[in-house]
Formats: sequence, C-alpha cells, structure tokens
Amino acid sequence: MSDQSPPPSEDALLAAWRRGAPDAAEALVTGYRPLVHAAIARYLHLRCRGQADLADDLTHEVFLALFRDDGARLRQFEGRNGCSFGGWLRVVAVRLTIDMLRRERRLTSLDAETPSMNELRRELASADAGPEEMVVGVELGERLQAAVATLAAKDRLLIELHILRGRPLEDVATILGVTMNAVYVRKSRVLDRLRTMVRLGQ
Repeated sequence: MSDQSPPPSEDALLAAWRRGAPDAAEALVTGYRPLVHAAIARYLHLRCRGQADLADDLTHEVFLALFRDDGARLRQFEGRNGCSFGGWLRVVAVRLTIDMLRRERRLTSLDAETPSMNELRRELASADAGPEEMVVGVELGERLQAAVATLAAKDRLLIELHILRGRPLEDVATILGVTMNAVYVRKSRVLDRLRTMVRLGQ
C-alpha cells in the first residue's frame, strides 16, 4: 500500500492559502500552472498566430497579478453558481492576457481592436420581436455596460470575445474548455438575461 497522501482538494488548497499556510501559494502555482498556460496558449494560437512563445511569460505575469496586493484578485473567487476554481482561473487568465497584451502594445492586431457596444446592441435586437421597446442612445449603452458587469466571469468573457471582438463561437468554446453545444446554450442564456435587464433598467 502506498504511503503517499492524496493531493489536497481545491477547497482545501484555497483555504490553506487564505489562512497563510506555508507553501500554499507555491502549491497553487504548481497545481494550476498547466491549466493557466494551456488557456493562454490556446488564446494566443487562435487570436495571434505565431505568438505562442509568449505563453510562458504571460503565465508568469498572470500569477504575479493574482497574488499582487496580498492576493486581492485571487480572493475574488467565491465559487458561486457552481463555478469551479479551475474554470474561474481559466477565464481570469485569458482576460488578464488580453489586458496585458493591449496595455503593453505587444500585438498590433490586438491593439487595433476596439470593442463596441453597438455589436451587442445589434445582437440583442436581432432575436427580439419588439426592439422598439428597448431604450436607445446613451441610456442603452449605459444599461448594457452595467448589465454586462453583473455577469459571471465566463459569461463576460463570452460576450467580450464573441460579440464585442468578433471571435467565432468555436474559438470561444476552445478557450473556455467547453463543448460547442454548451457555448451555444450559454450564449442564448446570457443574451436573454441581458435583454431582461436592459428592459427593466437594472
């Protein structure tokens, strides 16, 4: 019989880090570095071909960002709506990658992109039987931005990548690590929620 102890569970590892247990941060990095690296590499391959060599550097930067300011960003994970830490971390890694590449101007093609709420407006109205019922102009833009900000991390990333940045759903499914059926269902559910929130002015 092996004397080797099983690896700590996700919850146990996070709890150990939160209480300042020795080596907990290192264990988090060691355990989840492959997942973060894979998510970043997939995004770079799909969005910026020929830039896969950046994955190592960006993986390091993502973990630095997670632990900065006493792990303020890492402490944002709450595990709501059945979201696993690994799933949350995959989304955060891609979002941080997008932000870092844009900020450092390392990829011209990425810098040139300007997400537009107009695309989201058209997407919401396209399946809406009564688009005239929705407010227009500045008020709608403000409501949409507020509504998107309330979405779960994966839902926000889907909206940003697919609708605001025009990435195919196939790419989004790959980046999120889900099936095509799952990403179609998620998109429909998110758009329905946004339509409701915009109408209600929430």
